[in-house]
Amino acid sequence: MAAKRLLPAALLLLAVFVLSCGSSEITAPPKDEITGTWNATKVEYAATGSSARVDLVSAGGTATLALRADSTFQYSVTPAGGAPAVINGRWLVGTDILTLTPSGSPWSWAWSVTLAADTLRLTGANAEYDFDSDTVMEAAKWNLAFVRTTR
Repeated sequence: MAAKRLLPAALLLLAVFVLSCGSSEITAPPKDEITGTWNATKVEYAATGSSARVDLVSAGGTATLALRADSTFQYSVTPAGGAPAVINGRWLVGTDILTLTPSGSPWSWAWSVTLAADTLRLTGANAEYDFDSDTVMEAAKWNLAFVRTTR
């Protein structure tokens, strides 16, 4: 009998909780807020099949990302002791995703994007990385963090 009285009270509490919760939808920063040049503080590859992780910046490398107002980008990365690689293409920001599509490529990378002050975080793009230096690429998630250098 007591359980029958608790059920309406529990349903009422659940309804109040649901109605009091605001939308948790994540939205990407507007295009004009992320346009600019960004220096990497993290260029991380995290293996999807193991716990292996590599952060090129922690290992002494550098990277920059220029997101231009005309929707073009330039990504430049130099691993420690390695040669620089430069990728150019087009970028697009959507609901909560930033997509980079290299010029002439049929594929692209898509990250969840967040901006807090002058820190841009890109997380979860599908990528590949040779974690054990055996010339075989392994599936990975690509995570980046940047600080703004220019608008």
